Amino acid sequence: RKKESAHTHQHGLDHPSHLLQSPSKDRPQPPSPRRPPPPPPLHRRRRKFCKTCDFAPPIRSHHCKICNRCVATFDHHCLFIGTCIGERNHCRFYWFISFQLLGFIDCVSIVSSSTLSIALSMIPMLAKLFIYPLTLSALIIWCIHSWFALVNATTFEASKGGQYIEYLSGAREFDLPFSLGFDSNLRAFCCLRDSIMASITTCQSEKELNKKQLWVPILWKPPGTIVRDSTDWWENPWQNKYWSCC
Repeated sequence: RKKESAHTHQHGLDHPSHLLQSPSKDRPQPPSPRRPPPPPPLHRRRRKFCKTCDFAPPIRSHHCKICNRCVATFDHHCLFIGTCIGERNHCRFYWFISFQLLGFIDCVSIVSSSTLSIALSMIPMLAKLFIYPLTLSALIIWCIHSWFALVNATTFEASKGGQYIEYLSGAREFDLPFSLGFDSNLRAFCCLRDSIMASITTCQSEKELNKKQLWVPILWKPPGTIVRDSTDWWENPWQNKYWSCC
């Protein structure tokens, strides 16, 4: 017994401090630093495989049946100018409808200032019936695309919604899943996506840019969790903690 007690005392099994100490695995570990979430896999950043174009286009793209090609950040196909409006020319289309609206406003001012006699008043009346509806239509189109430029949206996404577009599933009618704030949206809309601006900054023509393949479509990230009760009304102007427009 004396040998056993000496053996246990030698290994410290009867020492009170040994009983109070907890194993290292039970000790609380310091919190690990938060890492940013990994980017979504590339297949989630692309739409379904297009058999006509023989590749999987990025999300926000759409295959135009009239042009018979996939258009990046597709907005709509404009029959008046005979081409699609998308990532590389949406800004120029906006300036086109802006100057068009200014022209209609000038025509309205000319027609309204007519001083013809009553016998010839039929002419300005017909002109007003023709000019006024066109001016109103141009104003509505300009307001819509001004809003799309501010919130980084497109006509295609706003008209189809999550019922027909797979990457917008779960989003409501007036959600803004791709908005980065008014300032960032306008900078991308006017400066980063337009091909004319890219040719000016690189001092090269658009054909030279296409030959060197310097332009690639934007691989948009899939929409994440949509915050509808945020206190930052600048980043969430449509719906936030203070008001809701839908």
